[in-house]
Amino acid sequence: MPSFPPDSPTLPDHLLAPDGTRLHLSHWPVTRPRGVVQTLHGFGEHQGRIEPLAQALNRAGWAVAGIDHRHNGRSGGERGVVRDGDDLLRDQAQLHDVLGLAYGRLPRVMIGTSLGGLLAARFAAAQSGQAELEPWVRPLDAVVLIAPALAPALSPPQSATLAVLSRMVPDLPVSLSYMLGWGSSVPEVVAAKKQDPLIHTTMTPRVVQHMLSSAQRVFEQLPNWRTPALICHAGADRLVAPSAARRFVREAPAHLVHEMAFADMAHDLLHEPCADQLIAAIVAWLQPWAVSDQPGARP
Repeated sequence: MPSFPPDSPTLPDHLLAPDGTRLHLSHWPVTRPRGVVQTLHGFGEHQGRIEPLAQALNRAGWAVAGIDHRHNGRSGGERGVVRDGDDLLRDQAQLHDVLGLAYGRLPRVMIGTSLGGLLAARFAAAQSGQAELEPWVRPLDAVVLIAPALAPALSPPQSATLAVLSRMVPDLPVSLSYMLGWGSSVPEVVAAKKQDPLIHTTMTPRVVQHMLSSAQRVFEQLPNWRTPALICHAGADRLVAPSAARRFVREAPAHLVHEMAFADMAHDLLHEPCADQLIAAIVAWLQPWAVSDQPGARP
């Protein structure tokens, strides 16, 4: 039976990973939380861009917390370089444990966007009967995937080039600054991202290959998927392939997956014209997992 923390717990402003990497932690607490949402941002971004969603979740009674991925935002590590992609999963598992100590047995949800959506999908896929026996596996009650990076939007020549670079120079930093304009259809959003000192646009072939292999693991485990999921995708996405989200919906157990498609929207759905609609839908979809706000109530 979940129980309410007597007061809103206080969390540190950072976690320290076992390898010494400092992970900046953002926390949006509420009084008498009805559940806990762990947010996972996109590549090159930071938790500050989750703020509108976090505030809406707070108003619905959800406590929210998330770390800037290592090598991103205010966290430590060289920008755009991830030597071992599973480090990102282990970092999220560490936060999951910290939130468990702080919030007890309240319902636990992950919401991930883009790269964060891919990572959240890995956690959810690992709830299957054929789960990966990895130390980062943690339980979840539900998951929300926003434009998840289940497949990059690469042309055949780009895929061929990536394959060559991955073999020859896997850690070569490649600037993707020209893609900032692809993320949103709103000029003001694009301009703000270009001026945000916490956003970076460097990526290595090793990172892309890890994302591809992670997506493959998710699809391999879809027939045994057990976690209720809301997947939201953008029809005009130029950064990740919308077809991969549609494949996810086709291959996952239908009774566990709810789909929201935004035909004319770009990748950055939380900052597109549909953002208010999307955020309201997420909050409404999560309602069944929120415990009652009455003392001693059960979910």
